[in-house]
Amino acid sequence: MTATKGTRRDFLRASSLVVLGAVIAPRLRSQEATAQQGAANIEMPQTAYKPVSLPQKAGAKPLVAQLERDELERGLKCACPCKLD
Repeated sequence: MTATKGTRRDFLRASSLVVLGAVIAPRLRSQEATAQQGAANIEMPQTAYKPVSLPQKAGAKPLVAQLERDELERGLKCACPCKLD
């Protein structure tokens, strides 16, 4: 009776490894294929960048001074727990 349990376990282990390999192998192949493609591998020509600037509105005045703006920006913090601030 113990020989039957041992062979069942061996069978289940072997079959689970085969199924696991069948599931993981296509994902690994797809990652390798996408690593070679994409716009990141193409050099962007320098003529593609076109800066845009709008003309100033007539009579427009800044709402806050530059020092006040800088102080406000220093006080801004990210709500997530990252350490990028």
